[in-house]
Amino acid sequence: MAWGLAGCLLLALGRSLGGDVGTAPVLGPAPDPLTARVVSLDDPAAAGTLLALALQNAGESRGEAPSPRAFDLERVVDWLRLIDHLRPESELAPALLALEFAPAAFPTEARQLARVLAGMSDRDPLRRWPWRVHAVYLAGNRGGDPELARDLVRPLATLPPDRIPQWVPGLSSSINPNGKGLP
Repeated sequence: MAWGLAGCLLLALGRSLGGDVGTAPVLGPAPDPLTARVVSLDDPAAAGTLLALALQNAGESRGEAPSPRAFDLERVVDWLRLIDHLRPESELAPALLALEFAPAAFPTEARQLARVLAGMSDRDPLRRWPWRVHAVYLAGNRGGDPELARDLVRPLATLPPDRIPQWVPGLSSSINPNGKGLP
């Protein structure tokens, strides 16, 4: 019952943020953390899950299936950061970023998303190191920026070698200087 109520409240919140359906953006602004917690009856994990669902389905309630490129990137990042704030133990926000939005990103957007993804991995570097590796790949391959990829890979070399695969500390030597990312 509580999940149903929270879902209905979140849908109502989402519609109120979007304005007129005919002219509304695909994704409204992210709600503030307090509103998200109130809507989920003070359950941050539920709030993060409901927000992730709302983000994944944005635009589809109007009978559209918008491309990830139709979204305002700043708003997407705000939503993802809120989801990550509400569910820091989860891989939900980094997975949505890396697998839903990054593949459709243009190079400039890919570089921005790589920085955000690297920031999310910094919340728990030993557990989230795979997302930093993905950020390195995103910066170098999709973003075409080997310097950014090298900057993002450096913290991986400081992780305890007994807690990560052997290939991770040497990843920096795999970055192509011509901007083609990882081989």
